[in-house]
Amino acid sequence: MRGIVAVLTTAGALAGLSACSRHTAARRPAPAPSVYAVDQTMRRQVTNAVDAGEGDVRVAALRRKVVAEPANVEARMELASYYDQLGFRELAAEHYRSAAQHAPGRGDAHWKLARTLRGLGMRDEAISGLQKFVREQSAADIEVMSWLGILLDEAGRLVEAEASHRAAKSLNGSVEFVYNNLGQNLMLQGRAEEALAEFRRAVELKPRSEIARNNMGLALAAASAKNPEAAREALKQWQSVADPAAAHNNLAAALMEQGRYAEARKELEAALNIRQGFLPALENLRLLSQLDGGAVSYAVEPVSHSGWRRVTAALHRWFISSEPVGAQR
Repeated sequence: MRGIVAVLTTAGALAGLSACSRHTAARRPAPAPSVYAVDQTMRRQVTNAVDAGEGDVRVAALRRKVVAEPANVEARMELASYYDQLGFRELAAEHYRSAAQHAPGRGDAHWKLARTLRGLGMRDEAISGLQKFVREQSAADIEVMSWLGILLDEAGRLVEAEASHRAAKSLNGSVEFVYNNLGQNLMLQGRAEEALAEFRRAVELKPRSEIARNNMGLALAAASAKNPEAAREALKQWQSVADPAAAHNNLAAALMEQGRYAEARKELEAALNIRQGFLPALENLRLLSQLDGGAVSYAVEPVSHSGWRRVTAALHRWFISSEPVGAQR
């Protein structure tokens, strides 16, 4: 089911729902290790990065230090971070890779390399690198285990991912992101009640977390088929991070995902009674009229905003974090 629109944060971020797939990214073959030496994109990035660094005293100093001291991991990590921020991901990956080779026990070099490779569409290589780190290093690393779980989730390897998320939680049970990540994995496996327990704990640890409360709303909406009270609690969670109209629209989107069209229509009408002309609710109402054959209760003009069509992530991909520590995605 494409095109369902949800408004999930106070900033009005949009996400689409899809009942048809879990929206795992397509697998891409890993390129040959030598490709960077001759690749034209890499050459352009080197040239652009040099140009970008001109006049930046700190970057120039880091480049000189990396050349003079190839094994200086701190300088290489800092330079990699700089290139990553500028969007030179290939260069950032090479510096993170070199740092990981010079300091094989540094988890931050490995998970930052994996994150960068993920951004380059090289998820399988990222997974392999983190798995190798886990096998070879005796010291466990919460960031590594969290990122390995995220990548395995995206690859559809949910049972392996669950083990990684649980390992991360066992390393530090006082940070909310490990509960959010595990809860997301359980939702992907269709285990909403177990996921709800994880999200509740995340909210307890960080009550103002929009991610945790939105995730909790999703789990409650999934549980509401058997427990009507859960729908009201889901609405309450969404109202804590969005305005009332957006909260009703979000619940409607979740109900549409489950095929509960009559209930979804009531929520959409509630959203539009609160805020007339609310575009996400109008778009969902238009789609709902196509799905259930019911009348469109409000004057709904065709939506031309291309954003609705571009944003089509699956329901349970809304809030998996891109930063497993501290700032969450």
